[in-house]
Amino acid sequence: MNKNLLLSLLPVLMAPLLLSCRKPEPQWVTPSGETVAVSLAGGEQDAAGVGPAAGEPAPVETEAVRITDLETSLNASGNIIPWESMLLSAKMPGKIGTAPVEEGAQAAKGAVIAELETQDLSIELAKARTEAAGARARYKRIKKLYDASAATITQFESAESAYKGAASALSSLDEKMASARITAPFAGIVSKKLVSPGSVVNAGQPVAELVDISRVKIDAGFSEIEAKHIEKGRKAQISVDAFPDQKFEGEVDYVGSVVDPLTRTFSAKIAIDNKANLLKAGMSARVRIVTGTYPGALTVPVGALLREGEKSYVFAVEKAGEGAALIARKREVEAGIPGRDVVQLRSGLRKDEVVVVRGMEKLSDGARVRIVNDHR
Repeated sequence: MNKNLLLSLLPVLMAPLLLSCRKPEPQWVTPSGETVAVSLAGGEQDAAGVGPAAGEPAPVETEAVRITDLETSLNASGNIIPWESMLLSAKMPGKIGTAPVEEGAQAAKGAVIAELETQDLSIELAKARTEAAGARARYKRIKKLYDASAATITQFESAESAYKGAASALSSLDEKMASARITAPFAGIVSKKLVSPGSVVNAGQPVAELVDISRVKIDAGFSEIEAKHIEKGRKAQISVDAFPDQKFEGEVDYVGSVVDPLTRTFSAKIAIDNKANLLKAGMSARVRIVTGTYPGALTVPVGALLREGEKSYVFAVEKAGEGAALIARKREVEAGIPGRDVVQLRSGLRKDEVVVVRGMEKLSDGARVRIVNDHR
């Protein structure tokens, strides 16, 4: 009875051991960089070991092993923001008299964007100028007499005090008149016009928004592990959806010194010349910063690589003997520096050899293949 029970339990006890002896499934790196498990069960091979015993050769796409100048880069995304942006506000309460610059128009530095009504202020200012001129003339006359001992100290001090008071009142009204004008502190575009003639405003109330987009910047976030590669002055390449066939050149203008504790990223600002005014504030943009160049690198498309544990493989296409049949040979390679679409190989292949880039999912070593693309 115990013997029969032991025999019945034997398959259950052996199953974990058998499963642990299975080889790990190989993984294929797709052209998009995704890693997926693949099956290498290509069917039984014929006596020559060159593919399935029956059926047509497997259709595959291939690429040649090439010598290229490899670049490594960091990529990020962000939004385009103006080089400068400012809300222009009224400095004192009043009614808007003029607002000569229209929304979307260019404004030079110092241009009047809006001005309060100043009729009453102008009358006060004219009166103050007359009074100040009279006080100054009287002061000069009394001072001359005082210097000649023909006027008393009291007369001199009274004239001096009147002159200073009139001059102070005039200066105050001049400042008030200047405050009635809202001017552009820098050259830019009026992106928003918030008032019209007749609008009543309070001190500090915004009347317009001014932006400078002759240069723009992108505020992009990079991982903390990429910090050693980001430095001020490093060149960057920018692309936007609005101009899919055009690349814009920029450079790192600012590198943040604080890492966000939630995202583990830090900010870097990329400056871009925008004299042609093609880039608009608010556009989404992609940033590519080149971190290294490796001339003369032996490379294959990243989609050609298979990984099994710590090892990397490719399927290299060869001729089977003297015939015209093609077979795929599984070759171990040493992968090096990854680029955007290719990866460097340190060993395992030679220039101009041909590797499978699509269709290797069910290939096995020695399987017959048929190339369906022009890999030249």
